[in-house]
Amino acid sequence: MVERCIIYENNWSALLIDHSSYNIIFECSIYSNRDYGISLNKSEKNEIKYCKISYNGGGIFLYKSFKNKIAKCFVTENRFIGAYVVASNMNIFYYNDFIENEKETYFNQQFSFILSFINIWIRNYCNDWHIPLVQPIFGYIIYPIPWISLHFFPRINAKS
Repeated sequence: MVERCIIYENNWSALLIDHSSYNIIFECSIYSNRDYGISLNKSEKNEIKYCKISYNGGGIFLYKSFKNKIAKCFVTENRFIGAYVVASNMNIFYYNDFIENEKETYFNQQFSFILSFINIWIRNYCNDWHIPLVQPIFGYIIYPIPWISLHFFPRINAKS
């Protein structure tokens, strides 16, 4: 378990979980890192909760990762993207705030048979969506074939 930590000003991702399972990242402040705040690479069944992830290259990155839970995180002002999901599925994103990132959420198959659009997005807030209807999350099955995933019951107000 990684909890109540402050990680900042790294040249790469602040936390990289690689080929690992059952890790918990809890109440961490992760900011001003060159790459992603948190990267999961070929990892499954991890939990990221109550983290503040700001001013990084990107917020959260999942690559070939499955059955992870990302909950109640504040992901803000990252240079490229809040959450980027590549060749990963069966992950759940719930009650997160994605605010003022260059792009809030995105997915990509990246020439994989793993269906990245089969993730659960529920009750998150994205500052680029202000109506209480199902929100489309845009991505690609295989570039240049666009596809959408659905964010159910998006919140219209941030938690903070």
